[in-house]
Amino acid sequence: MANRGDNTVRRMVAANPLISSTIPVSSTPNSLCFDGRYVWAVSEGDNVVNRIEAATGAITRTFPVGQSPKTCTFDGVNVWITGYDSNNVWVRRADTGAFVRTVNVGTQPVGIIFDGANMWTANFGSGNVTKIRASDGQVLGNVSVGNGPRGITFDGFHIWVTNFLGNSVTKLRVTDGQVIGTYSLGANTNPRGITFDGSDIWIALDNVGYVIKK
Repeated sequence: MANRGDNTVRRMVAANPLISSTIPVSSTPNSLCFDGRYVWAVSEGDNVVNRIEAATGAITRTFPVGQSPKTCTFDGVNVWITGYDSNNVWVRRADTGAFVRTVNVGTQPVGIIFDGANMWTANFGSGNVTKIRASDGQVLGNVSVGNGPRGITFDGFHIWVTNFLGNSVTKLRVTDGQVIGTYSLGANTNPRGITFDGSDIWIALDNVGYVIKK
């Protein structure tokens, strides 16, 4: 887990969460992703990502990215990092960290998810999601969702997006981006994170202090 307040990440043993270790990283870590060998820690304060050897907890490399990186994900080859203030996504090779490309998306991208072929970014400022072909970074289109999209996940058939300012979640068909529906979560819930467990969608509600599943 990323600890923004003290510039560390916490590693916990899945079989026994009481066993853990703390690893110092760069300033203001926002999120983590795993590529099969390394954990990547996105540090907004220093505009970098730290690559951490999962087996040892050692930082092997630190790579610069653009302004205000937020979240990351892995496509099987590359790590993709969203840049909130630059309206870009930065792509780096997972094995070497080498820069691959920059992709311009919507305004203030926060969340990002991989559907097996394409990347989708949740663009907080422009109220839409951007679909990107992962193989070459080609932008395939933008789909309007709710107000302040933030978190994003994939359930195997649909993309789900939390609308932080709209107090709702939007469901898109992954094949063509068609909006299936937008569902209210209640006033002042401000949904942030979202994930899929193989059966249900789980959503973290900012102002309520609990998660719900749909």
